[in-house]
Amino acid sequence: MAPWIPGPTTATGIANGVNSISRSTGSAIGSAVITSLLASKTLDKLSPGALRCPPRASTP
Repeated sequence: MAPWIPGPTTATGIANGVNSISRSTGSAIGSAVITSLLASKTLDKLSPGALRCPPRASTP
């Protein structure tokens, strides 16, 4: 019996599934990073492990 080789329709379905998972993961990570950055800008007392942005450079 010959090994099963995925055809074009099966490969397309698998690629769409992987693409969907990658987009969802990237969106979740991006949202978490942006939320952390915004929180570090607005809250003075954050936990020690929280990400802090560098202070803005003052313009003369």
